[in-house]
Amino acid sequence: MRRTILSFLTLACSAVCFGQISIGNTFGEGKWRVGGSAGLGGSFGDNSGWSLNLAPRLGYALSPAAEVGLIGNFSYSKSDWYTSTNIGIGPYMQYYIGSRFFAQALYQHYFISVKDKYSSRNFSANEDALYLGGGYLQPIGRNASLQFGLMYNVLYNEKTSYQNGALIPSIGVVMGL
Repeated sequence: MRRTILSFLTLACSAVCFGQISIGNTFGEGKWRVGGSAGLGGSFGDNSGWSLNLAPRLGYALSPAAEVGLIGNFSYSKSDWYTSTNIGIGPYMQYYIGSRFFAQALYQHYFISVKDKYSSRNFSANEDALYLGGGYLQPIGRNASLQFGLMYNVLYNEKTSYQNGALIPSIGVVMGL
């Protein structure tokens, strides 16, 4: 186990070190940015189930440091107790600090639908979210980067929000065209 952890840490450190060799614009000369993230999850036990999350994005570079665009979000969860669908869309603005860091503001309007399997009740709602945060870019090629971020939903209310929490980590890929 110790050897596995040490091997993983060595690999991660070498990837970061070699990534520092890149000089200049991370996304090439093009103005368009495409990317996003995807996830698949599962759980076992009393409430076993699975979930799928897709979050595509399309952006346009206003300058080498500023980008605006749209981000969509689709998540589907199915468990022993319920089925839920969550669809969101909204604009974002991202500001690059140097070639490795970014600050981001993202507004999302969510359409939420839940079906309880045992009571056969359906529930639908809408919710707004305004995420503020930032993160780190790791180049993975001439025109692409991994994007590691942490966002905070400033509109989150523990008593009335349908989202799981206010703090959202993210990992995705962004490519310049």
